[in-house]
Amino acid sequence: MFVTRPIGAAPRAGRAGVTTPLVPMRTSPSARPRSALCLVWGTVCLLQAIPTAVSSEEAALLAVPAPPVLAVKLIAHRGVRSVAPENTLAAIEAAIAMGLDYAEVDVRTTADGHLVLLHDPDVDRTTNGSGFVVDQSLEMLRQLDAGSWFDPRFAGTRIPTLDEALEVAGDRIALILDWKEASPRALLEALGRAGGCGSAMVLGSAKRVASLAALSSDVHLIEEVWKPEDVDAALRSGVRIDAISPPLGLVTRRVAELCRASGVRIFADMQGVGESCEQLEAAVGEGVDAVLTDHPRLLLDCIAQSP
Repeated sequence: MFVTRPIGAAPRAGRAGVTTPLVPMRTSPSARPRSALCLVWGTVCLLQAIPTAVSSEEAALLAVPAPPVLAVKLIAHRGVRSVAPENTLAAIEAAIAMGLDYAEVDVRTTADGHLVLLHDPDVDRTTNGSGFVVDQSLEMLRQLDAGSWFDPRFAGTRIPTLDEALEVAGDRIALILDWKEASPRALLEALGRAGGCGSAMVLGSAKRVASLAALSSDVHLIEEVWKPEDVDAALRSGVRIDAISPPLGLVTRRVAELCRASGVRIFADMQGVGESCEQLEAAVGEGVDAVLTDHPRLLLDCIAQSP
């Protein structure tokens, strides 16, 4: 059984020091009209973004009621990649329609210095082209079909620029920018064109987040950590970070306590085929603030079905 707590609060100890797992907070009756408006707005945005790519049945699955305030936030890995091609505007719109707080996307640089969304260093897997992103101009990349590989209904989908992604996200969802290949100044300039750093966050290694922190005190930073000693180093480095991103298995009671004491959130990576309600419950029980997921619809269902 889950219990309610606000984000950032410590897990509640039960008998014999056992931590009681947590669940989403319940919304009051007065909040329901607002949730209904959010649902309508999210559904309209998704259908406008991909009017011919998603059937009415699929749209109904995406158009779920806006979730209540959760004890743990959900991050759509590369957007909702189960219903739209990864790292596309359609995948971001799907995350918005589901009422998620975050969509994670990957950022790379073209030969002529533009920032685009693509996970792999080359375009072979997710387009009808070939070759490395860094060797091709934006104009060349824009000629590629980035949707047919996923489903014929997405034929003609283009590789989006970071500027386009930030514009689509607006204040409807926070983007987490997984820094694959880009200069720190280029990232900051893109955020500036979008009206400032806002709610967008940049995810990267210790060296990379330090380089951004040195250039701006406004950018929101998430540091990747892979080992227990990485957590200690991140919290003691003196670099201002908003969160760490460890594998879910690395999150222990000690890690959670250290992060809470430092005012640093935990955005745990639980994406993969093993995602389950039990895994989400374990994550909440350990005190994580958000989870990166490939299956947000599954996790929303877990939350809705919890007693």
